Amino acid sequence: MYISSAPKIKSGLLANLTRDNYDREINGLQEAISKYNLPEGLLLVYYSEIEPKEIPQNIELVPIWKWLVASGNNHP
Repeated sequence: MYISSAPKIKSGLLANLTRDNYDREINGLQEAISKYNLPEGLLLVYYSEIEPKEIPQNIELVPIWKWLVASGNNHP
């Protein structure tokens, strides 16, 4: 997982979220949320085997394509 190096961590970027890497990735993002005293985390994924309802409430799971489309709407 790539974690943004901005002044405050805002998101994690992961190609594939699978049953095999779920614990590692979710726990890693939870640690970052706690360490940097953030209210929530954003996990951008290309592919996920995990249903959004299986993700902790303080983590938003968003397909990267959806995030890119929404981000494009914020720029002229």
